[in-house]
Amino acid sequence: MLARFKWLIAAACFVIQYTVLPMIPAIELYPDVALAGVCTLALVYGPGVGMFYGLCVGVLAGSLFTLSLARTALTYSLLGLICGLLSNRARASKLALPLIAVGVAQVLRQGVDIAYLMLSRAHFDTFTLISRLSGSALLTALCALPLYWIMYHSNFKYRVIGKRVGT
Repeated sequence: MLARFKWLIAAACFVIQYTVLPMIPAIELYPDVALAGVCTLALVYGPGVGMFYGLCVGVLAGSLFTLSLARTALTYSLLGLICGLLSNRARASKLALPLIAVGVAQVLRQGVDIAYLMLSRAHFDTFTLISRLSGSALLTALCALPLYWIMYHSNFKYRVIGKRVGT
């Protein structure tokens, strides 16, 4: 049933990431819900879907905010592609590989941001950056778990003679 609403899942994750979570004053470290949504879509539906929705979310994030459009779009689409390539293995492992894949994707996305900061010669505290990196990777992976579980079970629950029905 959720297969028809993939765009809505990506849009909801984008809205939560860039409008809802920054408005909560008590939270300084929050998960990358947009990346969790892109990686979850890629893990359930494959590399093409992950790359497409990664590009869409990256272009939206880069164009609506003061982020680099090309860097954000390329990062999200490549991470969607990488997670999508792991989709066959993720179905076999149920929860372990999706959890690891989303955590590693968050670390890679933050690594691209760190490389950008280093190349632009910006001043930053290395310890604070690394502690935020590990915390946000864990939160993003934990945020992606219920999303993956819901999408996985809605996509592969109904089978008739070995064929998927309802997608």
